[in-house]
Amino acid sequence: MMMNRTGTINVLWIEDDDNYKKSFEVVALERGIKFTHYTNWKEAKKYLASNIDEVHAVLFDAHCKIGENDTAGNHDFLHYAVIDMLLIFAKFHTVRPWYVLSAGTMDRFNETIKIISHYRQDFEEDWGVMLYKKKGVETQIEDEADGDVFAKADSKFDPSEVQLIEALFNSVNQPNNAMSRHADTLRYVGKDSLFKGSARSTLLALLNALYYPHNNPGHRFEGNPIRKIFESVVHTCVDYGIIPEEIRPGGNVQCQEVCRFLTGANPDKINYRFGISGDRILDSTETSILIAILASSNVASHESADDLPETDISITDNNRDEYAGCALHMCRIIKAIGKYIELHPDKEHNKALWRPNPNPKLWIGREVVVDGLSPVPHSGIIQFKNNERLALGDIVKLIQVVINNDVTHKAPYPLFALRIEKKEPTEHQDDNRIPYGDKEV
Repeated sequence: MMMNRTGTINVLWIEDDDNYKKSFEVVALERGIKFTHYTNWKEAKKYLASNIDEVHAVLFDAHCKIGENDTAGNHDFLHYAVIDMLLIFAKFHTVRPWYVLSAGTMDRFNETIKIISHYRQDFEEDWGVMLYKKKGVETQIEDEADGDVFAKADSKFDPSEVQLIEALFNSVNQPNNAMSRHADTLRYVGKDSLFKGSARSTLLALLNALYYPHNNPGHRFEGNPIRKIFESVVHTCVDYGIIPEEIRPGGNVQCQEVCRFLTGANPDKINYRFGISGDRILDSTETSILIAILASSNVASHESADDLPETDISITDNNRDEYAGCALHMCRIIKAIGKYIELHPDKEHNKALWRPNPNPKLWIGREVVVDGLSPVPHSGIIQFKNNERLALGDIVKLIQVVINNDVTHKAPYPLFALRIEKKEPTEHQDDNRIPYGDKEV
């Protein structure tokens, strides 16, 4: 967010106690925070709606006047003011950090704060806590013309108020348009959400490069930011049993393998796929988006431990559009997988949806046991030739495996063993041999 022309942070403050506000403003000014002050919500509301771009944060007293002609504060002030403020934010498709600074002496204070905080809970990780307590006016510091007022705050100013000043100073640099426009995505990302780690801060930094391109020029990421977000999603999917653990050998996520699994394709390196042919977690549009993300952001260039650590990335004019576009597309993927997990929270149920991966490359060189002879000889998902003279329990080594072009409803085996090497049967196996491709069958 751009600061105003004076270079200070402009905070809209609704407070009707002039005796209190003066000393607090002195301390805040030392941190570059300037207050635009109103004693009632009606006037403050007009200012906010007319000057939304000049307001960096909003600060409420909990017990204040609603109308210009009111003679006393209203116990329902916060209910009126916060709802009005949120409607203004919605009109302009943005949000601003907002806080409450109060002595906490009004009736139903705790009940009111509990209700109001509900409207802000999705942003607490970015803005910090909402409520700060005033210190009594009689113990406030005097207005000091010289010296470092903030340095003296610890002994003369309430610690809660010092924390509020720091919160105001730190929170205004958050990409608030991104928070508003992508709230449906951010609900899944954060320390108390589905997708943890640094995914939220990384995603917001990328979106900030889109919505505020001149706010943080040259923002530097440690490693590939898109990969960091995607890895957070993958780790959660593994925790819920949606994706097999082997998709991240040694903790290194194989992003292309994840893509194949989520989109209903056959992975190249792991033993499972999602469901049977035609089943998928991401739809066709989301599949195209994920493939484009992985290709555009070069996520797949780091598939093994030998490739790490990754090259750090700085957002510049040359790559800003690319990474901002990837961030927007990643929002779609996060929402799709987040909704899927909400509908499928049971880990064992999710694991039951895995199926053996019918990828011929994975089976070449393996030894398998013949476990069926009708309607054709087979082992799991692999069909054998009728003339191989196989018996139940025979162990065979797979030399050449191909996709089965003769899959039928009666013989639904997706792989065909073109060449095998039979192991010598045990005495027990020999007693129970049922020759195949022979008149004796």
